Amino acid sequence: MRIIAGKFKGRKLAEFRGDIRPTSDRLRESLFASLGKSVEDSIWADLFAGSGAVGLEALSRGARHVVFNDREPEARKLLKRNLSACGSVQGVETWDLDAITFLRKSPIREVCTHIFLDPPYEYPRLGKLLRTVVGSPLFEPGSTLVMLEVFKKTKVDLADIDLEIEKTLKSGDSLILKMRS
Repeated sequence: MRIIAGKFKGRKLAEFRGDIRPTSDRLRESLFASLGKSVEDSIWADLFAGSGAVGLEALSRGARHVVFNDREPEARKLLKRNLSACGSVQGVETWDLDAITFLRKSPIREVCTHIFLDPPYEYPRLGKLLRTVVGSPLFEPGSTLVMLEVFKKTKVDLADIDLEIEKTLKSGDSLILKMRS
């Protein structure tokens, strides 16, 4: 696993075997190619940060601020190692809250341009998570892009959620749904 482009290009990231499932290089490359220049000067919330690969890729490509959140101790250790591997990284915050709690309490005071969600494949509260995103002070209707990574066979029901899928990216067993209100 490595940073694909930008100022940290080529930096190797530590991986953890087990419950932490990082977004593959190929899927990250597709995601960031589809985001283009919207990454420059952006504000991100990476709410199941794990290794931090997606948020670090955003920083590498010019994001102004990335908030990493993961409540799992092993993920936070891995994230810390990967932040260190990138050297002196500016514009970073780390939190250790449940994602839904994070969205409700909003420990940061800025609206995010990008919210990335990569919950465990068997995450039981997907609908509640997406409804909470839309109701969060971090989310601005029509402006904030929500990206959800799920197992390729996961059914995502948006019937009562004010989000529409703009694009679906696929690689291996994973999908990323890019959504806006």
